[in-house]
Amino acid sequence: MSNPGSIAPRHAVACLLLLLLSVGGAATDLAGVDLPMLVLMPGAQGQWVSKKMALNGLPMSIYGFTTRADVDAVRVYYTDYLRSRGIVAHTDRSQGSVTVGGADEKHYYSVQLTPHADQVEALLVVSMRPDLATPDKVSALPLPSGVEIKGKYEYLDAGQLAESVDFVADTAAHVLARNLAGRLERTGWTVIMAERMRGEVSGWTGEFQRDGEQLQAQLMDQPGGGVHGMIHWRK
Repeated sequence: MSNPGSIAPRHAVACLLLLLLSVGGAATDLAGVDLPMLVLMPGAQGQWVSKKMALNGLPMSIYGFTTRADVDAVRVYYTDYLRSRGIVAHTDRSQGSVTVGGADEKHYYSVQLTPHADQVEALLVVSMRPDLATPDKVSALPLPSGVEIKGKYEYLDAGQLAESVDFVADTAAHVLARNLAGRLERTGWTVIMAERMRGEVSGWTGEFQRDGEQLQAQLMDQPGGGVHGMIHWRK
């Protein structure tokens, strides 16, 4: 696939990841992942969002593109393409988006389309078949007790393995921050920055380093109580 330098549809990526949070996967070895590719339709412009990543252990690749073609023309193109490969294609419509998907013996293929006034944003996603996999949300991070991991994302960042963890906890951000910082320091991490969030959002943010590893953490108090947190760990 070519990379003409267009902007990948990032909000569509976010929607896709939220949709897939409940999907399980097998233990991940990104270096050994070899997924097939979907073709880029003629006239489209796009770029890789991630050639190799995993969501809750499920290996996948995501390629984003934009096209001036009508959304129905894009839907028909990829429906016919999947059928030409012997894959039974199905179409789902939800909140203005259209998704064409189907599976073969080992992989699941999905094309998520979001129409706009002057173009269509799309994501080409190829993953292992979720029904052949086992969930994996386990992280090696020294998270405090009571933390519930909602999503674990593994990806290659400039060739270096990275992990992001999305989690919740039934406590206040400043309490969880103190416990998390203590656990990180006891496992060799050095605090680079740690402070309360400023502005309307109540919470805490911190940065840590250990040898060549980098870690960023963000904890946000939720209106109904509890904490929503994200940790980005470049290994």
